[in-house]
Amino acid sequence: MDLKKFKLIGINYFKNNTVEVARNLLDCYLITDKKGVICGGRIVETEAYLGFEDKASHASVGPTRRNSVMFGPAGYGYVYLIYGLHCCFNIVCEKKDVPGAVLIRAIEPEIGVDIMKKRRGKEKSLDLTSGPAKLTQALGITLKDNGKLLQQNGVLIMKRNNSRPRALCSGSRIGITKSIELNYRFYIKDSEFVS
Repeated sequence: MDLKKFKLIGINYFKNNTVEVARNLLDCYLITDKKGVICGGRIVETEAYLGFEDKASHASVGPTRRNSVMFGPAGYGYVYLIYGLHCCFNIVCEKKDVPGAVLIRAIEPEIGVDIMKKRRGKEKSLDLTSGPAKLTQALGITLKDNGKLLQQNGVLIMKRNNSRPRALCSGSRIGITKSIELNYRFYIKDSEFVS
């Protein structure tokens, strides 16, 4: 795929309300460039995590060594381990000292699909990026990407020129037990790649 068809999103884009950014990231592209190996696809599912009032958020307990990136500034990657094994990739939002991050839950694989298949050890495209841990493995995102500024360090958020908007939906977040009443999960309706 020709990256000339894409436009890099400016860092100011992420300085907005976390819920709005989570919604607006749908149909954008998450692309990684790992030593010249380029992979990525259209974002089809996100979740917003806020600050102290959002009990499902890592930031609800205040700043810690693990979550300090969430407290800004915006436009940085927040990568953490779940179950001590799998990485999850988030984009920090809001202004400095106002915690918020968007978890990228799923993308539709389009660029470097063969590389993603090799990294995941899977043949079906549906098995590559339909979940937050799957997509980080497929894209080569690791803990080394935590705290790095996006758009300059091999993790890019882009828009495709002449992209057609698709129907968007929202609902409760997945895999949490706190603040379940908050409908902060956003996804593209009818996408087969949603987790």
